[in-house]
Amino acid sequence: MLCAPVVRDEARAQGKTLADHCAHLVVHGMLHLQGYDHDTVRAARAMEARETAILAALGVPDPLRTRPTLTRSLPPRRTRPWAPCER
Repeated sequence: MLCAPVVRDEARAQGKTLADHCAHLVVHGMLHLQGYDHDTVRAARAMEARETAILAALGVPDPLRTRPTLTRSLPPRRTRPWAPCER
């Protein structure tokens, strides 16, 4: 589940289209469901590579070029768009 107002605000703040940002979040979540994670540098690199390849196949620009990679930083939990929506 995604919180539409948060996703919209994030897309705007990151200079992405809403569709591209939603695609990124869905692909990212599906990779987690398949067992991918980013809790170590090695795992994050593998997940990022798979995520970028899938998005490229969908025609979505590499989202990792517009923000720090997972190996460098993660957003705080409270700003993640799948957190409960309070808007």
